[in-house]
Amino acid sequence: MRTISLILVLFLNLLLPGTSLSQWQWQNPLPQGNTLNDLFFIDQTTGWAVGDAGTIMKSNDGGQTYDLFNYPTHLNFSGVEFFDLNTGLVTGDSGIILKTTDGGLTWNQIDRGFYGNITDININNDISWLTCDDGTVFKSIDYGESWQLVYSDPLIQFTSVSFVDASHGWAAGAFESYSPAMIRTGDGGATWSTVDLPSENLVFDICFIDTLTGYVSSMEMYDNYAVTAIKKVQASSLPPLPEVYREAHLDLGLRFRPSEVGL
Repeated sequence: MRTISLILVLFLNLLLPGTSLSQWQWQNPLPQGNTLNDLFFIDQTTGWAVGDAGTIMKSNDGGQTYDLFNYPTHLNFSGVEFFDLNTGLVTGDSGIILKTTDGGLTWNQIDRGFYGNITDININNDISWLTCDDGTVFKSIDYGESWQLVYSDPLIQFTSVSFVDASHGWAAGAFESYSPAMIRTGDGGATWSTVDLPSENLVFDICFIDTLTGYVSSMEMYDNYAVTAIKKVQASSLPPLPEVYREAHLDLGLRFRPSEVGL
């Protein structure tokens, strides 16, 4: 009966003049309650976080507090990266790409020409890279205004991309068979080769700090539960990647900036 009464009160409030849903405000947790999917700091004090249902937040005090700048969309954002303090990109479901040139105060949607769900974004040397869950990798050399398809394999669902310079990069995810997948390039995306991973665990996120060292976040399955592990891998410049050196249990997100600090 209490639930029915509450529903009736809400319904009547919507019918009364001068009342609207805009009078409802999120109270707990603050500043909002949507799931966050990515975090990026351009320096020690300024960073942005993005998440579900158009959530965009900015911090100017090293992550102690955040201001909310929601974008009017039902789509979920999966990635955020900035070129500098003013210019940055946000990406997400259905190929949505937003760009800001004023530090995130306002955002404009870019006409991208593709509609796969964007799973990750990486910016290095002012070159932008995207991975999608339909097996595609895209590259932009004009600050996200236009995008070039540089790789496609419909059997792969990419989840992450990481570049250490303009030439060397990796993209990872899973095949349709749920086995791990990783590719790499040494010529700026002109050609790609397959990497044989030393594990059968699904790859969620990767971060390479140079051409020799990277970190892989993966899901390890056990009899009745799963855990997320982060592994440090060593690789020669391009020959066969990874022998596992260190492992610890973490969340899915993975980012190192600078090289000795991980998030």
